[in-house]
Amino acid sequence: MSESGTNFGSWKFIGYNMATTNNVFTYTEEKFTAGAAATAALASSAEAVWKAQPKSNLNDCTSSAGYWELKIKKTSATGGNGAEYKAHVKGADCNVLVPGYGKLDATGAAVID
Repeated sequence: MSESGTNFGSWKFIGYNMATTNNVFTYTEEKFTAGAAATAALASSAEAVWKAQPKSNLNDCTSSAGYWELKIKKTSATGGNGAEYKAHVKGADCNVLVPGYGKLDATGAAVID
């Protein structure tokens, strides 16, 4: 983003070696093949780019339906050269487990459904 203002990079492209799993979660990059060093153009509507899903039920946050997701879109500010992030949580019971997750969003609150 900082170089082009219109594209964003995969974790590998920006130099981060993201683990795809641990004992509790599976992590996915929604726009890239796992481990790919790639970039993609920003869309004008929010698209999911990263997701964490529990491997088993965490209290009432179910593994089959709950997840944490980060969405990105082209910003309308500054001529469209920038990005807006949206923190999205599937399941109110999952949001309780990570109450600070919404701080990834400019509004400071995750979208919960």
